[in-house]
Amino acid sequence: MDLSTFLKPLDHTIEKIKLEMEENGFEYLPPKAHPKIGRQKIDGKLVCVCHVDYYVLLRACAKLVEVDTQTMHRCVLSLERRLEWIDKRIDEVLCHQDRGS
Repeated sequence: MDLSTFLKPLDHTIEKIKLEMEENGFEYLPPKAHPKIGRQKIDGKLVCVCHVDYYVLLRACAKLVEVDTQTMHRCVLSLERRLEWIDKRIDEVLCHQDRGS
């Protein structure tokens, strides 16, 4: 057996997920590419650009809490922004304490 025998089902699965991503307003991002956080306009349409593994995890979480994938993605982005803000505040407080000592 050659390697292509094993890759054909995988390629089919990835193509199927890519199609589902497009139907749900997401754009496939190749594994080696670095994503820009948030949504982007592609062909005049606002879409979420992400890796397949992120999308699969996002879709599973969305199904679990019974919301659509786009809503779940917006919530994740909001949480990321809040966590960044908390990290920044912690750094500011720690730097302020270091200067005061």
